[in-house]
Parts: sequence; C-alpha cells; structure tokens
Amino acid sequence: MSHDNCRATSSARRFKRPSLLTLGIAAAVLSSGQQSVMAAPELEEIVVTAQKREQRIQDVPIFVSVLSGDQLSAANIMNFSELGKLTPGVAIDGPAGGLGSTIYVRGIGVTKYIEGIRPSVGIFVDDVPLSRIDNAFTNFSDIDRIEVLKGPQATLFGKEVASGAIAIHTIKPSTDGIEGNLDLNVGNFDLQEYRGAVNLPLGSATAARFSGYWTTRESEIKNVVTSKQGETDTWGGRLRVLQRIGDDAEAILTVERHQVKVRDMMKEQTSYGTSTLGFAAATHTQLLPIRVFDRKAQADAGNGHDQTTTNAALRVSWKINDAWSLVSITGHQKFSRDSDKGGRPGGVNNTSRGLFGTFSFLGYVDDKSLTQELRLTYDGESLSSIIGAFYEDTKLRSITNILTKSPARSTPLQSFGDRRGTDHAIFTHNIYQFDDRWTLTAGLRYSEVEKDDRVDNLINVGAFGAVPSRAVPAQKDKWTSVSGTAKVAYKISDEVNLYGGYDRGFKAGGHNTLSSRLPKFDEETVDNFEIGVKGLSFDRRLRWAASVFYTKYKDFQVNSPDPVGGTSYIQNAASVHIPGVEGEFTWMVNDNFTLEGSLAYIDAKFDDFKYAECNDDQKVGHPRCTQDLSGKRINGNSPWTWNLAGLYEVPISNTNLKWFLRGEVMYRDETQGSSTLDRRTVMDDYTLVNASAGLTSVDGAWSLSLWGKNLTDKDYISSFELARDGAFGWLAELGDSRAYGVNFKYKF
Repeated sequence: MSHDNCRATSSARRFKRPSLLTLGIAAAVLSSGQQSVMAAPELEEIVVTAQKREQRIQDVPIFVSVLSGDQLSAANIMNFSELGKLTPGVAIDGPAGGLGSTIYVRGIGVTKYIEGIRPSVGIFVDDVPLSRIDNAFTNFSDIDRIEVLKGPQATLFGKEVASGAIAIHTIKPSTDGIEGNLDLNVGNFDLQEYRGAVNLPLGSATAARFSGYWTTRESEIKNVVTSKQGETDTWGGRLRVLQRIGDDAEAILTVERHQVKVRDMMKEQTSYGTSTLGFAAATHTQLLPIRVFDRKAQADAGNGHDQTTTNAALRVSWKINDAWSLVSITGHQKFSRDSDKGGRPGGVNNTSRGLFGTFSFLGYVDDKSLTQELRLTYDGESLSSIIGAFYEDTKLRSITNILTKSPARSTPLQSFGDRRGTDHAIFTHNIYQFDDRWTLTAGLRYSEVEKDDRVDNLINVGAFGAVPSRAVPAQKDKWTSVSGTAKVAYKISDEVNLYGGYDRGFKAGGHNTLSSRLPKFDEETVDNFEIGVKGLSFDRRLRWAASVFYTKYKDFQVNSPDPVGGTSYIQNAASVHIPGVEGEFTWMVNDNFTLEGSLAYIDAKFDDFKYAECNDDQKVGHPRCTQDLSGKRINGNSPWTWNLAGLYEVPISNTNLKWFLRGEVMYRDETQGSSTLDRRTVMDDYTLVNASAGLTSVDGAWSLSLWGKNLTDKDYISSFELARDGAFGWLAELGDSRAYGVNFKYKF
C-alpha cells in the first residue's frame, strides 16, 4: 500500500500490472523456432485516492464510481452538469453558470438560492474543497479522473459530505516530455467548443502544464416577447507548475480562472399564479397557454449575469523517510457574480418597461475562501495511518435588489447577506491489516464550525427603495461534532473483497434571514450502515461491485419555499431514512466489445416531518399553514436509476485505423421536484439514448466521430425552482432536447 508522496505514481493514470498484463513467453523451443504465447487482454487496473492514499479500487471499503478522462471524452461529456448522466444514484442538473443547479447523491444534496449554505455533497478539485457549487460548473478540461464517493465521507473530507463527495483530479505536469491534446466539438444550437492542453518539461526537475477551453451555445427556449434566445459563453484556463525539491519533496502550484457570460436565459413557466394573471389583465395582454415543452417563454427580459471564478492552490509533498510522509494543501478561491447591468433600464434583467412592466432585479455576489490542510502519513507493513488538521475561512457578501410592480403599487425588496464562517478540524484515519485477508479501517474527526451571519430581506430599501438600508443584526453560533468510520474488510480471494461497516457524517447548522419563519436551523447528522463486495472475474475481464446500505438522518435540513416570496429557507425535519442498493460492472466481452452498466435503488422518505411548509393549493385561505409529510418520499429522490453503455471497436484491415460505435442508455425514475410535494412539480420518469460512431487511429493519436444525445428527442424536466419574485409559480429546468454534432480529437 503506497502513500501520498512525491514518488507515488500519478493517481491520474490507469495502468496494467506488468505481471498480469503479460503471462510471459512460453519457454518451449520448437524445431521450427521459438513461439511466444501472450495473455488475453484484460481490464486495466484502477487506482483511486478515496482514502487519501493510493489503493486499488477493489481494496477500498467504499462504493466508489470512477470516471476516467477517457470515459468522459468517449461519452462526449464536456461539463460538470452532465456528470450525473453516467452514474446512477447521482443527479446533477443545471446551466453552465451553476445558478439554480441541483446536485444529489443517494437522494440527498442540494440547497438552492441560499447564498453561503452549501449542499450535502462535497466537491473537491485536486483535494481542495470548493467553497460553493457554482465553482464546479466549469468545462471538463484536462481531467484525469473523477471519483464519486457514495455515503457520508466526513472523516477525511469534512462537514459538508453527509451524502457523498465528488473528487475531481486534473492531469499532473510531467518531466517526461512534451505532449498535449486538442479537441474540437461543434453541433446544433450553435454549439462551438474548443479545448486543449500542453505539457512542457522545463528541466529534469520542473514542468508546466497549461489547459484551456472556450465554448458557446444557444438556449433551446425562445422568449416570444423579446424574440431572443439565450446564449451562454464560457472560457477559462488552468496552469499547473511542478517543481521537484531534491529526491524527496515536490511542490505543485495551480492557478486557474473560469468566466461565464449568460444572456437572455429563460426557463419554462409551469404555473403562472394569480398575481401574474392580475398583471396580464391590467395590461390587457393575453398570456401564452402553459405548454411546458413548447420551449417558449413569455417575459419582458431574460436572466443574465457575468460570473468569474479564480482559484489558486499549492500542494507540497515531502517523503520524510520510507515510512513517513507529509502533505500540505493550501487553497484560495474567489467567486463573483454580477447582475448589476440587469436591473437598470435597458439591462438584461429589467422588465419594468416591458410588456408587463412587473419586475426587475440586480445583484452582486462576492465569495472568498481560504483552506489549509496538513496530513502526516505513516505507511508500515501492517498499518497505514493518517493524522491531519484542516482550517477554512470563508467570507460571502451578496446583495440582490428586486422591484416587483403591480397595478396597485410597487414593492422594492433588498436581500442582503454578509456571512463569515470558520471551520477547524483534526482527524485520523487508520487501516490495519491483521493478515493476508482481514483489514480494519477506523477513523475519527472533530469539527468546530462557527458562523457569523448578517442576512435579511429589507423592504423599501436599496437601489429601488426610498430609504437607506439599515444595519442588519448579527446571528452568531458555533457547532461541534465528532464524526467517524469503522469498517472491516475480508479478502475472499486476491481479486474479491467483502466489506461492511459504519459511517457518521455531519453538516453544520446555520442562519436564515431574520424575517423568515425560522431565523436559525440546527445541525444535521447522518448514520450510514453498509455492506459491499467488489471483485474481478473471468481472468480480469469483468470488474464488478455491489452494496446494500441503510442511512438515517437526524434533524435533516430541508430547503423550503418561503411563504412570503420567491426565496427559500432551511427547516429541520426530525428524521429521514434511506434504504438502498447499488451495483456496477465493466465487462470486456471480447477483444472488440466492452460493456458497462450500473443500477441503483434508493428509497428516501421522511420518517418524521410534521410541520413542513404547505404547497400552494393548501395555502389558499391558509397562507401560514403547515403539513405533515411523515412517511412521504422526499423531493429530489429518483428511486430507480440505471445506466448501460457499450463500445464496439474493429480494426480496419491493412490500415492503422479502426472504426468504433458507442451507445448509451440512461433511465431515471419519477421524481418530486419540490420539498412541499406540490402536485405541479412531479417529474415523470424518462429514458435517454446517446450514441457516437467514428474512426480513430490504432494508437489513439486522433479520432473523428459523429455524436448524438437524446436521440429519441425525449421531453423531460430535470428540476424545478420557484420563480424569482414568488408571484409567478414554478419554473421548469428542461432537459436538453435532441443534440448532435461532430467531434475531432488529436493527441501529440
């Protein structure tokens, strides 16, 4: 078992074990000469760092789904929002800008439109935790692999991983030589995407790697009032510099910047609400009939913003001796989103002078985060142990000014947020191997989280108001928790491993606006019990894994619509339980055909939630009512999900070419889109079919393919959200309709 140090093989690579790749040359000398007997092809070994050290995936007592950069490329997955289409039990949907996105793992995850409150899914890039989910919605440029860890991962990954962690690993600079890649992708909806990377050795101990991308795409939804279609432009780059310090230490500096420009992006209206009907009557304007999938919207303007993410990280690794090593990871993140152009007359988010003249807004978000992690690792014959400490300091300031007009009056509203959070933690994670078969994994983490928040909704103030903004009182609280893990693994054979155990996770409490129903909400804890098995079979041509789990949440944090407007607040459900099963496999059927599949059943329900927010139907005549959702399935949970993908490759005789055909089928069960279980937000089940076909060189230096997504042009809704001002019902985030294009890849 190797540890995380400067000499460790890059975890970005998939390699074949030499002793298993080739059985050798048969030492039989025949009268006609010598004859070599080669082993049949087999699946490559997968090495992961799910436990902060390099291990074979079948030796890790966690259900881990791994997607390599090659797999992402083969499936034409270009950005984070499409990741959920390859992994069951995971739902990731949203625009490229990340605004209003959803992330669920095992039915639990997202917190929408509440700045400074993160979901229950932790996202990490090269071991640095992202301070907000928007930072993840960038292009998948120069990705080595993505590890999706299911279930609580609090011991090694921290407080916001109650349902799972998504660890993104980019390609590491190398001193081996100059190499790189270029990628061109074009398609309908005016899709243009360019990606590239180059690795440059700068001596025997120094190397630099630069990657960049630019992409643009039109929206599928047309605003019939402005006759405009939305457009999203994204571009960015990453520079990583490697410096070896002697034989036992190295440092990697990473600097990256991502920018998003969104204009006129609209979402489908699924319910217009009584207020909008009143506006329409006042202006003598007939609203369009509600047909969710006609991909038409009726609004005075679109949703536009500019978004910038700037991240820097320094990773220093030092091999102290053969047993001990030390890793330091420092990260700094800055995120800003500017909608200030929008609310002013003529701006992209201004509707006050339009057909309805009902609504305008402008806003600004500025988020800064500093993280520091230290890990001291001991790697002995029987014991591998990590002792570590973690610190995080986040600052968030957000101001959103909204002006809602009606025939009777205008109502200015300012949503003000000034949040400061600190996190201190110490942890230990230990793997003890009793003998060749039995292994014990045990770990603990102590976390101390402090939040100092000034957040509220202010009436008649701000850019549209008549009086100056008042000072918002502080809400300051501290939460402490001990989380941990305990698991036992038994190696049935060299290639089959059985494991079982327990994980405890933790998510800190926090503060809603002072004017909300509940200004404060409690911490959330989760207990997970799991039994799983992993293995390789059929001469290492079949890799498989399966698990059965039962998860129990206490004081589960629910994102509920605020009864006074189009905002949200967090309230605690007493308890949630989630039984489930998951399985996946990769099967090299023969030398030309590889099949991949995965299946998950997750049944997430409220055990006890007696005072949930009412839905709109129930609020008629009772605006402050509550409802009992005990025993009901929670929103965001799609019980049955499965994926199936096949790749068929055939060499072309007497050439250095081969042709290939890849097909993918994805199924998602019916899902409830609102925490109030509103009948209008039920998302029907759907099946998507994707395919690609093309030519590639045998050595993989280049490929040309035709690709198609959602080939049956299935209409489906990926998520719901409240309309921004609370008077316009629900907005539907539609899944992409049929898309097709051409992709060219070149490696040098």
